Amino acid sequence: MLLLLPAAWTVAPALSSGYMPKVAEFSLKDKSTKTQTASADGFKSKVLKTGKHFNLVGLSWAGAKEPRIFLRSRLRGRSWSGWYAVPTASDHRPDGHGSLKSNGKYVSDPVWVGEADRIQYRTVDRSRVGSVRLHFVNSKGTATRWQRARTGLRNVALSAVSSMSRVFGATGAGADSGKPVIVPRADWGASQCQPRRGASYGSVQVAVVHHTVNSNNYGPDDSGSVVLGICRYHKNTRGWNDIGYNFLVDKYGKVFEGRAGGVDSAVVGAHAAGYNSNSFGVGNIGDFTSMQHSSEGVNALARLVAWKLAISGVPAIGTSFVNSKNLNNISGHRDVNSTSCPGDSLYGQLPDLRTRADAAQRGINLTPYSLSVQADPQPLEYGSRTTLNGRLIDTASGSPLVYEKIRLDVSSSRKWRRFRTVTTDDNGNWSTTVGPSAKRSYRAVYIATDGSGTTSSDRLTLKVVPKLTVRVAGGQTNGSITNFRRGRVARVSASIQPERRKVILVVYRSSRNKYGRVLRKRLSVRGNGSLKSYFRLPRTGRYKVRVYYKGDRRVSRSHIELDGIRVR
Repeated sequence: MLLLLPAAWTVAPALSSGYMPKVAEFSLKDKSTKTQTASADGFKSKVLKTGKHFNLVGLSWAGAKEPRIFLRSRLRGRSWSGWYAVPTASDHRPDGHGSLKSNGKYVSDPVWVGEADRIQYRTVDRSRVGSVRLHFVNSKGTATRWQRARTGLRNVALSAVSSMSRVFGATGAGADSGKPVIVPRADWGASQCQPRRGASYGSVQVAVVHHTVNSNNYGPDDSGSVVLGICRYHKNTRGWNDIGYNFLVDKYGKVFEGRAGGVDSAVVGAHAAGYNSNSFGVGNIGDFTSMQHSSEGVNALARLVAWKLAISGVPAIGTSFVNSKNLNNISGHRDVNSTSCPGDSLYGQLPDLRTRADAAQRGINLTPYSLSVQADPQPLEYGSRTTLNGRLIDTASGSPLVYEKIRLDVSSSRKWRRFRTVTTDDNGNWSTTVGPSAKRSYRAVYIATDGSGTTSSDRLTLKVVPKLTVRVAGGQTNGSITNFRRGRVARVSASIQPERRKVILVVYRSSRNKYGRVLRKRLSVRGNGSLKSYFRLPRTGRYKVRVYYKGDRRVSRSHIELDGIRVR
């Protein structure tokens, strides 16, 4: 569950326009809880100034398990928001987690505030909380004055492109498979929220509908930032592997890929404790306690749920027996856990949602099988290997197909060629290792021996980054620090594999705790990808060296930094 508060939109991140603002995370310990005395009316914290802008905040505390906490926020010079309840008790968590504790403390769900630099919270009963720490995320590129200026300029430059993409961009469902248009993880900035480990897989028997408890006062370009902010909070503050939801839907009808592992696979999420292995969860970005979901949002949700259930052989209208409960195949979070989610109004819309999803399923042309392919990690460093894996299931029964032959195809352009044959195990899973030397696409193909059907997975593209090494010589090395005398020459030796041209050397010098560029030059690549250069160090201070390659159609951008250089 996520609480999202109304706020003025100061700088839109334009995640869909190709610019990915750098996420900032920071925390603040509130010492006022040591001096405040709880009463029947609770207590109110001091106004806490963060020094940076934040978009999302959550709390951790010791003491009462489920205190009633409210918060409000504002930007300097602007009015306070209203007081909003912080979700402190939730079954929105991974299976096997018995409480909301993380590192010995209880942790709330996150609260989206839009844009703020001041916050205040209060309790409303005798619940005692101590050791309160507030955890902040800025996913819009607006944390500091410099970041706000940079993001603003980027957005001005890209505003025309964004407008055109909204006019001419595809927004409908796939014509053949019924698969809706899904914003992939890469487009909302998931490169800044990579999973800690590979995905786990279960089965899809029901769809669980959630809401993120908000005022619905967010713009069309804010949704990607909300998703990224939730992901960083779930991973770094809650300590989870990845974002909890499998998908998210906004009020404008955009569908976002959530937890990694493949949108067509039965990825185990962290959205409904005790039911994650048998369901997929959709977080609807909004507060639907007293306000209904938008028509665009419900239609997008219906298309998504219809397709996801269909590829698992589950009808939109019907019931399934899961964990001793007979559940509608499209259920609300409150049907499986003790919660008010997905809000009274959205819960009241579920019968209509089932009808819409049922109608959408009738137009879906499905093969009798579902086949997935994924890989971890991405991108892949040149010379290393990774594992391709996936699963083959019978969509009618949801059962795995065991000991079946899977054909793997590979492509470096538009033409596919047969690459390898693998066999599924006793749970329908298959895997194999690959080590591409450049960017490659893969797909898995299954041809039933009884002639009952053929299916192929989605295309998976593996990006390869060069292997870069850098060494700076000419000084005296002491641990991780290399000391130079003023005026001396630093010799740089590097290598890049595979061999590439247009490798750039940049030297930075620190002044007033900020690094500024003092040199930029292109390095000459010799045989076997070796590079050599030098630069003089005329001034005392701290330096760092950055060597990077811009990337091309075969290998992606890569860089390496050395920051332990001191000149005396």
